[in-house]
Amino acid sequence: MPINDKYVTINIQTNTPTYNSEREEVDSWATTSTVQGIIIPLQGNKIFINDKRTLLADSLMTCAITTILNTQRINYNSLNYKILYVEVDPRSPESFDRFMKVWLEYVS
Repeated sequence: MPINDKYVTINIQTNTPTYNSEREEVDSWATTSTVQGIIIPLQGNKIFINDKRTLLADSLMTCAITTILNTQRINYNSLNYKILYVEVDPRSPESFDRFMKVWLEYVS
């Protein structure tokens, strides 16, 4: 899958909690890196089982292989997605072309 005009710049954000005047923890997300990729909404939620967990994903991001942690989040076009699972299978055609799949859940 070569990168073409269908691919867009997607922000990878990391949370650094801060505290407000009442000493309550407040999330503070900041973009720490970007990647060229595509986010595909899934038709209905896709259920898949990994490490004996059942995950419900409503979107799938495909991008070049990079470091993405499931404690981070994806931001694109003012939409935020929780990272459910990062998949890099060395036997898959996507990995052969240096691509990975990131299963997402829309949060806001």
